[in-house]
Amino acid sequence: MKRMHRPMIPVLLAFAAVAAIIFIGFFANMLLKRAGIPEVFFLVIVGVLLGPISGLFPESMVRALLPYFSQFTLAMILFNVGLELDMSSLLKEGPRTVARTVIYVFLSISIILFLFTHFLGWPLYQSLLLGSIIGGETTMTVVPYVARELSSRKVYASLSVEAALNSAILIIVFTTVLSSFRAAIPLTMSTVSTIASGFFSQLSIGIVIGIVSAAIWVKLVRIFSGADYLYIATIGFMLVTYVVASVVGGSGVIAVLTLAFTMSNIRLIADPLAIYLSIPPDVKQYITNFQDEISFFLRTFFYVFLGLVLEIRSFLSPEIYVMSLMTLGVLILARFVATWTANAPESRDDKVFVFTMMAQGLTPAVLATTLLQYNVPMSQEIVMIVTFIIIFTNIITVVGARRQVSRLLGRLSSGGGPSGAQPPPEERRDGAA
Repeated sequence: MKRMHRPMIPVLLAFAAVAAIIFIGFFANMLLKRAGIPEVFFLVIVGVLLGPISGLFPESMVRALLPYFSQFTLAMILFNVGLELDMSSLLKEGPRTVARTVIYVFLSISIILFLFTHFLGWPLYQSLLLGSIIGGETTMTVVPYVARELSSRKVYASLSVEAALNSAILIIVFTTVLSSFRAAIPLTMSTVSTIASGFFSQLSIGIVIGIVSAAIWVKLVRIFSGADYLYIATIGFMLVTYVVASVVGGSGVIAVLTLAFTMSNIRLIADPLAIYLSIPPDVKQYITNFQDEISFFLRTFFYVFLGLVLEIRSFLSPEIYVMSLMTLGVLILARFVATWTANAPESRDDKVFVFTMMAQGLTPAVLATTLLQYNVPMSQEIVMIVTFIIIFTNIITVVGARRQVSRLLGRLSSGGGPSGAQPPPEERRDGAA
């Protein structure tokens, strides 16, 4: 009898670990909303304890799961981004937000590429991959907490659009660079046009398939709006869209992003067909609610997953800390330039508030671990730098935003509120981005 029960011990330990992760993620999220302490701190530490330190989850098992978990999470991130990206907000906040996003992303990537290749001797592709992973603000993790304290709807909407655009741009740039690296295409002036041509080809095919898929699925959703398990069916259709786009030579992630964005905004995109294609409001809310739950689950486990793939020796490497701090300085500089350039007409308080919103989140964690999947040289160093950047930028966002909130509240109590201040928006759950 004892022999029959022994094989169950690892299973029971795994179940206990999964339960602990879920509860830690749940209470960490509550702590985030109440005290503004990002959950990533606790979850990465849990991953390090369960993997490199205790060995409960061996590296071989983690790497076997990596291709499936990372690609599914990447698809879900883009699906969530598409659902969250509201066309009316995009059109209203578009010019400044798009300008700030583009300046921040490409200035960060350019400076990181220059510094790491010329001063640290990194290969060109590895430097470009690092820049495309962390070259932007990609999370709305702390915004619900800050917004509940004090923030105008205008600033909140702008940050929401920026987070969605940033995640989409970084994923597109990263997948393009990684594809070129795997194809062994040298990065020279003569090959840039080839890479760009392939990029726009994949982009256009992905967009077309995403739009067509959205039109088909929205029509089916209207027909089966009262059916059970509609959200699961939607996820299944999303995966079909991803596969079809990839098989025919398009970008699966772009197809998923376009699918979700078109589904969410089809009333505005195809107004003459809205009566036939728009999703009923109750069904849309149903899908959004389930997406929030799935986003929490994926976010929680992938932060733990990030801790599982870290190497203890990397924590003892001074070079990793130096490179992480240097990268952080680049991001701060790029964020300052982007904010003060794109938001020049706005008040100083609004600019400072937007400047502090530079926290990194799930997107860079997924992209960094994807390098391990393809055994990219120096991938472990990139994963460590990305982990520290996620932690450092979350600290900056929380500390900076809390100081700015206290300052604005002081102005309000003295009778001189910030320009355009309005009641804070309703709290919304953190997206996957």
